Amino acid sequence: MKGFGDFLARNLHLIMDNAKRFRIQSLPMNLKLFMFKIVLVFTVIMGVTSLLLISGVFTTGLSHDERLVKNDLACLTRDININFQSISKNTVAFSKSVSESIENYFLSQGKDVSDLKNNPELIEDVLTKVFGKALLGLLSSKSSGVVIILPWTKQTRMSYFV
Repeated sequence: MKGFGDFLARNLHLIMDNAKRFRIQSLPMNLKLFMFKIVLVFTVIMGVTSLLLISGVFTTGLSHDERLVKNDLACLTRDININFQSISKNTVAFSKSVSESIENYFLSQGKDVSDLKNNPELIEDVLTKVFGKALLGLLSSKSSGVVIILPWTKQTRMSYFV
């Protein structure tokens, strides 16, 4: 380690001697003062500008960006509302179509919807009849599933459910 310390001290002395020889002493004092003032004024201007940007006096185009984001949000909201309205219309049309299909099936069989309570085997026939419309409704809409609720309960007394 002693060798490294000597090497470092020797090189440090060489660097100091070279710096003393090449020191800029030819510039007059008034030019040095002028350069110092320019650096000082530039630093103050940059500091004031950064403070004004941080405090929000200068918006750097944020109002324009905010307006663009609001316009995009309005367009997205409108598109989502249109999609939901379309899905709602398709759902209502599907439910009417399935209800009419089930009613027509029961009328053609000479039965009533209330007969489902007494004949549970009719459920399979009804679901087979409605499956095509349910599949078509599912494929035509942008929904992920179809639910068909039939008014059928095997146990009508509440005591069986408790």
